[in-house]
Amino acid sequence: MRSTIAELQAAGVGKNDLNSTIAAFAVIGMRSSTPYWFSHDGPEMISEVGNHFALIFCHGALEEPPADKD
Repeated sequence: MRSTIAELQAAGVGKNDLNSTIAAFAVIGMRSSTPYWFSHDGPEMISEVGNHFALIFCHGALEEPPADKD
């Protein structure tokens, strides 16, 4: 995971200000905690969870802050 993130950074698609080791552990943590809360009988489909994880990891969970108007 770490080398994939580093490759994305080297290709200019990944954010270079991220530590690839920390980012890799973040992905692993998101993925490894899923079995503790996800239920196939619950309202979310596993594909929805995966899509949300990808969105959060690739784009973040917050909107961009408004630009300062100086």
